[in-house]
Amino acid sequence: MKKSKMQGTGDLPLNMTPMIDVVFLLIIFFMIVVDLSQQELEDIVLPRASECQKDNPSEEQWRKIINVRPDGTMVVKRQPHSLESLQFDLLNWRNSRLFENEPGGFCSKPVLIRTDRGTEMKHAQKIMEICGIEQLKIYKIELACSQDAPGLHTIEDPTEIPDVPDEEE
Repeated sequence: MKKSKMQGTGDLPLNMTPMIDVVFLLIIFFMIVVDLSQQELEDIVLPRASECQKDNPSEEQWRKIINVRPDGTMVVKRQPHSLESLQFDLLNWRNSRLFENEPGGFCSKPVLIRTDRGTEMKHAQKIMEICGIEQLKIYKIELACSQDAPGLHTIEDPTEIPDVPDEEE
């Protein structure tokens, strides 16, 4: 059997259209993913605090984020909630995840409350009261604060509060 040798006669033109289509699809995909990752955070001005910890949630941490607008409206994943619907939503959240319950039926996952700087504290207090009801037993409650606060000190170990000299007037 005779083997034929083929020789190229020149350069083949490279069709860039499929590659451009793939690049545009990747750009659209990443734009959507970035938007969905910010879906839980409402555009609010956080209150200032003189002491706070850096927020570094782990990926396994399935915490619920509750935003409270200045008028007291509670928003979870861009959806406004009343106190009753928030309680129902928290109950579904707790029951839908495979949470490891601690002794006494307490929920081991935290709830992050993000209030606007102009929001009255009574609205966050109502959320804390809901977290403490018998069906939920959520005891890990985190409050968000602004990191641009003057005199901000990061606390590495929450049991040790650093000595901060008083400002002279």
